[in-house]
Amino acid sequence: MPKSSLQLQRRRDFLRACEATVANAPLHQRPATVESIVSRTVNSTAPGYYVEFDTARKVLYTYFSRGTLPATTPHRRAMWQELAQRVDRYRERGWTLTDALTRVLSEGSASSFFMAESTACRELRSHRRSLLNKK
Repeated sequence: MPKSSLQLQRRRDFLRACEATVANAPLHQRPATVESIVSRTVNSTAPGYYVEFDTARKVLYTYFSRGTLPATTPHRRAMWQELAQRVDRYRERGWTLTDALTRVLSEGSASSFFMAESTACRELRSHRRSLLNKK
């Protein structure tokens, strides 16, 4: 199944964050393995939530009206919960769901990439292999 543009963007952003993790670490503390790079990067701040607006609006409408979130992975569920909390702060001030969601998504910056470490390791290994194959 082809990846969506948001999935590809998350992958690019994650790989840039991995590069920054290595580059910004003191020389004697630079992570050497994929696992060590991922463990330092996967829970770092991400530039966004990587979710379509209409999907987020439907999920959050259901959440606020019925109290349920989609049965997904624990990381995805945590993303929905964080997004709901941020949207709810605006709704408490009288904002509509649509306006609050628009504001939160346009602000960017999610607390993490909301990826399992196994997925993140697979992405980084795949990227490294593609770089080696280009040489």
